[in-house]
Amino acid sequence: MGTKLESLLSSLGDFFNYVLMIVDLSLDGHAILHG
Repeated sequence: MGTKLESLLSSLGDFFNYVLMIVDLSLDGHAILHG
């Protein structure tokens, strides 16, 4: 059970990092557009 939870948290962590990267890129894009 512990290992299943760990793998789930790991997957969520990777997904969250991916989302943050996309948000960061889109924010940079907006800064460039409105700069």
